[in-house]
Amino acid sequence: MSVDAQGLFNFYSKSFERYRGDLSLLDVDITNLSKDIPHLETIKGKVHFEPDILDIKSLSGHYKNVGFDAEGTIRSFKNLILDASIHSSASIGQILSLIPKEQKKILAGFEIQGICQAKTTIRGSLRKPAELEKDYKLILTEGSLKNAEKKISLTEMSADITLDKSGVNLKNCRFAMAKASYFLNLFIPKDPKKSGRLELRSSDLKITGIYISQNSKILIR
Repeated sequence: MSVDAQGLFNFYSKSFERYRGDLSLLDVDITNLSKDIPHLETIKGKVHFEPDILDIKSLSGHYKNVGFDAEGTIRSFKNLILDASIHSSASIGQILSLIPKEQKKILAGFEIQGICQAKTTIRGSLRKPAELEKDYKLILTEGSLKNAEKKISLTEMSADITLDKSGVNLKNCRFAMAKASYFLNLFIPKDPKKSGRLELRSSDLKITGIYISQNSKILIR
């Protein structure tokens, strides 16, 4: 780790003014970063700093054996306002292991496989980690989705998936089931009492509408 900095020292206030510089990191391990992120490994990259702002130009490393690249800013050293994007590429299982359990309840009981590119956006104050807004966007290829209890088996899956505070959104989802090909757009609300949206098409099927989950059944309007 190295620091290259410039600044003006005010002898009256005994503080630096109009400072700026760059912090270079090479294979740095960070521990106890937060409750949700206890350990980051092999961090490399550069962080530019000026009064009341950190500019993360490019940062790479590993979290739970998943490689990532990050960029963003931290403004206000008092409130630590973060606006960052994190990109990673791994198996869908590895990516889902990084997502909070709260946002994966809808996937309980399903076995998911495939290759995934992910983008995580985090906004809010690091002083209030529970209030941070986190959005997850996944691009799935060569995927499969199975649930033996529900007798679901989808293969040849590809999809754009978004997980946020409103629920799960699948767009441009294509898959094969029972030797037929399907196209699917689907919104699954986080609140099961709210309605979702469904568009399902195949060569001989078309279902479009708003649905609600009621007594373990799906009702389409």
